[in-house]
Amino acid sequence: MVGNKQVHIDQKMHIIEEWSIPMGLFELRSFLGLVNYYHKAKEVV
Repeated sequence: MVGNKQVHIDQKMHIIEEWSIPMGLFELRSFLGLVNYYHKAKEVV
């Protein structure tokens, strides 16, 4: 881990890994939005 930003992103990735299975359309869209956001953030760092 290089810096503080990397640690923060790694913690968020851990939360995503433990996320429960989305049961509805709203939950699915929320989860995919979160994953997409952190996927882009990880590419920048």
